[in-house]
Amino acid sequence: MTVTFSAEERSDKTVYIHEAMAQGYTRMLKMPLHLLSDEQLRDEHGRAWQFFDMAGKAAKAKAEAEKAKHDQHRNGFEEAAKPLIKWLAENVHPHHTVIVTSTNAELLEGICHSPLKNS
Repeated sequence: MTVTFSAEERSDKTVYIHEAMAQGYTRMLKMPLHLLSDEQLRDEHGRAWQFFDMAGKAAKAKAEAEKAKHDQHRNGFEEAAKPLIKWLAENVHPHHTVIVTSTNAELLEGICHSPLKNS
């Protein structure tokens, strides 16, 4: 099937290919884009589209992996905190708080709290 692009369509496809190249796409045909036949330009544009499609899928997979890792950390944190929360509930009153760092834990008691009002 013969493909015929208008000058505007050729320009749009060329711009799209250049955008893909700026993102790391390597062209299959090394001759300048303006010398490609319409069929060659269609094929090169299709490969550039596939490049963007695969990059999008890779970005989505990376985001899903990061979310899974975050969820795992959050779940681990919640499991680690439960015994301390239980201890607080059973041993001190609700005005106590705990600050935990990687090297110590500090039990604090709130005696007085007065929020400051904006003047």
